[in-house]
Amino acid sequence: MLDQATALMDRRESANFWSHASFSHFGMQHPALHSPPSTVVEVETPGVGQSEAESASRGLFDARSLAERHPESPTALARLAAAEFAAGNRVSAERASANVLKCDSFDAPALAVATHVLASLGEFTDAERAIRKVQASASSDEQRNAAAGIGARVSLQYRPPEEALGLLHDCDDPAGLTLRAWILSKMGRPADAARDLRASLKALPDNPIAWHELSYAHTLLGSHTKALKASLIASHLAPADMTIVGSLVALLVMRERYDDASRAVDRLVSHRPDNLRLIRLRAAVQNVSGDTSGALRRLRRAMRTTAWKSADLAQREELQLDARLLSLYEKHAANGQERATIEAIAALKRCGYRSLDIACYIADTTFSVKDLEVLERAYGELSAVHEESSSLLGIESTIEYLRFDFDASTEAAVERARQQPGSDTAQMRASYMLLMSAGDYEQAARICRNGIRLGLRGPSLRNNAAFALAMMGDTGAAERMLPDTDEAPLSLATAGLISMVKGNVRSGEAMYDECASLARSQGMDDTARQVDMHKILARVVVGLPIPPDALTPFSELVETEPRYALIHKALDRETGRA
Repeated sequence: MLDQATALMDRRESANFWSHASFSHFGMQHPALHSPPSTVVEVETPGVGQSEAESASRGLFDARSLAERHPESPTALARLAAAEFAAGNRVSAERASANVLKCDSFDAPALAVATHVLASLGEFTDAERAIRKVQASASSDEQRNAAAGIGARVSLQYRPPEEALGLLHDCDDPAGLTLRAWILSKMGRPADAARDLRASLKALPDNPIAWHELSYAHTLLGSHTKALKASLIASHLAPADMTIVGSLVALLVMRERYDDASRAVDRLVSHRPDNLRLIRLRAAVQNVSGDTSGALRRLRRAMRTTAWKSADLAQREELQLDARLLSLYEKHAANGQERATIEAIAALKRCGYRSLDIACYIADTTFSVKDLEVLERAYGELSAVHEESSSLLGIESTIEYLRFDFDASTEAAVERARQQPGSDTAQMRASYMLLMSAGDYEQAARICRNGIRLGLRGPSLRNNAAFALAMMGDTGAAERMLPDTDEAPLSLATAGLISMVKGNVRSGEAMYDECASLARSQGMDDTARQVDMHKILARVVVGLPIPPDALTPFSELVETEPRYALIHKALDRETGRA
């Protein structure tokens, strides 16, 4: 399933929106995997006229019927364990998993499901006991490799990845190599991951998951042509797999091959014609290609379909919100971002705080303490259901930010950026927190440069990179990195910082004043005040005194608004350094 939470950044940011987050939040994820790969691609397509919820209910009924007919079959029992777990039936899922382990035959896929379910339920002692039983019963190299894979998958749920990697040290089968590569990519070792994947594909060249993982490793290495080639092969081998094809679509969009991306989504839709998430994805591609009106019409048509009527409340609210935000975007409203966040909060409340997409959109766009309670409640509802999703880190980072715990916010933002290397929003937020809270300009610049090397083009990311380089004294590199003010109006303030670091204080301060004036002319008084405060920060950075009473207008804001408190933290730090 596509991770719908990561924003697809709009390449044409309007100067009216002065926003760090994209106004378009549709569900497309650069190929960053959140769970270990399976050894096969399994696609369950809802029947004609069935919603996914109805299909899941039918799946549970079928799994129970199969287990009743074949009570000693590990495959049937494992299917039952997975279906009961998906339905939230913890006791039944645990019972079915235990019954799998009682079977005499060595069935690696069934044992993998059973141990995974036990670990997911928090029954780690039982899971480890099950792993030892699996390992003890293995009597061939094939079974030993399978047992190592099972142990590694379970270990990943509650132990450091290095331990899981150790369990796979001697694995040389395709499945073990592919899993090891996934762990290596997760640990930031894409070159080693690519090596293992090439070995896996040499033994099993038609494995779409290995090709998909190889695409991800090449993406991390900055080899975009190789990444796209591997992704095309994976999607050819698994044309109905939403994660694999969704990653291909993201890569195509990053290269601005919108027609090819649209065709890839259309092929996937042919396998799942009633899937609302795919309709949203198709509209996202249409919007980012410049056809906002067409994307809006597509979403509105979807609201008149059978799929819409049978979808669950959260999915309907997500699609409706997409349409509302596109409508606001189309009008270029001056207060569009504020209105969009209000719309999103209302939608999240209507669906009982159960939409990860909407919660993540709010987390990526709000800077207001009044939204803290909403995000805290959403996090509580969603964390148990999506515990392995890196998108939760974005919500966690914003919650800590709104609590004024900037260190904790920075930590979560950096971890999210590591796990979502293809997300403009994740890289931008992490680099900004490193700049302002931690004062770690080298790491901030590294995150920005890595994102740009991977193909991210958000102007806010380049602006953060320019800020970091200027703070490090590398004004030449900062000037080369700086985006045009038409793309990112706040880059005018960063240009002022660069000028001041170069010794041109008067012209630099004039740029800050021009940036603040432009913001006020568009009704962005809050943004203008932040620019004014950044101007004071720039004076401290170049060793100039703070003018008397310059901070007085911000004294109350520093106590009540995290945006100003964060700048004040940077001021205190740079004052100490000076």
